[in-house]
Amino acid sequence: MERAGTGRRRLPVLHGPGVVLGAVFAVLLAAGVGVPLAAGRARPGGVGPAIDETDPVAAAALRRLEGLSVPELPPAAPASPMTSRATSPAAAPTADVRAPRPRPSAALAPAPPPPTGEAAPASDSERAFARQFPAQASARQDPADPASSSWAVLIGINAYQGVRNTVTSYQDAAALRDVLVEAGWRADHILLLGDEMATHDGIVQSLEWLARKTDGRSTVVVSFSGHVRQQRGDPDGDGEDLDEALWTHDDRYLWDSDFSRLLNAVEARRMWVTIQGCEAAGFDDVGVQRAGRVFTYSSREDQKSFEDPEAGFSVQGHYLIVEGLRGGWGDADSDARVSVQEAFAWSAPRASQRTAGRQTPVLVDGLGAPFHLRIGEAGGG
Repeated sequence: MERAGTGRRRLPVLHGPGVVLGAVFAVLLAAGVGVPLAAGRARPGGVGPAIDETDPVAAAALRRLEGLSVPELPPAAPASPMTSRATSPAAAPTADVRAPRPRPSAALAPAPPPPTGEAAPASDSERAFARQFPAQASARQDPADPASSSWAVLIGINAYQGVRNTVTSYQDAAALRDVLVEAGWRADHILLLGDEMATHDGIVQSLEWLARKTDGRSTVVVSFSGHVRQQRGDPDGDGEDLDEALWTHDDRYLWDSDFSRLLNAVEARRMWVTIQGCEAAGFDDVGVQRAGRVFTYSSREDQKSFEDPEAGFSVQGHYLIVEGLRGGWGDADSDARVSVQEAFAWSAPRASQRTAGRQTPVLVDGLGAPFHLRIGEAGGG
C-alpha cells in the first residue's frame, strides 16, 4: 500500500514493490503534508480535502529524493459539501474471524461425514479444505431455500511474508461479509480468508470450492483486498506483455490468467468480482468478461490504490462497502436498497478526489441490470 498523509496518518498503497512511491510519501509524512480524514465513521457526501501536493514545502521535500523528477500538479479539487443528511448509520462491530494457525492435532482431525446425497471429497485438496472449513464444505444449494443459491469468497490480507504488510485489507473483506450476512446470506455459504489462511493454495482451493457448489441459478461474490504484483515479460505465458497477480500471504502470485480460469469454472446467474489493489483493472482480461458479471476495480491498470488506516479501510473499500453499501449512502433512486452499481457510483468520484486523482475506480458491467445483494429482492441473491 502506498502512503501519504499528515504527521499522524498515512494513506498506504495496495501494491507490491512501490519503493519510490513509498519513499515519496515517507518524506511527505515527515513534512506534515495532507489533511486527515475523520476516523471511525463514514463521511456521507464529503470526501475530505485531497492531498495538497502544490504546497512548496511538500514540493521541496519531494525534490530532495535522489533521481525522482517531480512534475507540476494541478491544484487539488475542493472537497464536496456535506449533504443534508445529518449522520451516517452506525456500523456494527465486525468480528475478527481470522483463523489462528492450526494446532498439530487439529490438522489431523477427520472431516465430518458429508450430508446424505452429497459425495465425499474426492481429492487431497478437497479433503484438506473440508478439514479446514467443515461447514462450508458441507453446504449446498436447496431449491426451497433462496438464500442457499448465494455464495461468496472474500479475501483480505494484512499480514504478508516477504513483503510489507497492509493495514486495512482484511477489514475490507470482513465489512463485505457483514453486508452479505445482513442481506440474508447464509454464513456457511461465505468463505472469509484472512492473512495466513489466504495462501496461494488456499485461494485456489476456495475458488475451486465455488466451482463445486454453484450452478446456473447461483449468485456469486468474489472479493480481494491486498497487494497486487505487476510484471512485464508475460510471466504467466498468456500472451500479454503486462500481467498482474494477486499477491498471496505466502509470498506467491496468482496470475491474472489463472484467476480468470478459476472464475470461469464457476457457474452463476450473476457474479460480482471486486478487487481493491494496485493496478486492479489489469485483471479485466477479455477471457473473464461474460454476461451476468459485474467487476469493480479500485484503480486503473496504470495506477496505484490507496488505503486509509485512520478510517480503517482501503479508500475504495471505505466508500464502496462501508458508505455506499452498508451505510446506504449509495441509494441514488431512494428505493431503500443499494445495488452494486449504485454503491460504485457513490464511491468512484470520492475515492478519486480523496487521492488527488491518483486512483480512478473502474466498473465493467456485463449484467445490464441492478445487482442487488439482499436475498428475496428483485435482482437480489
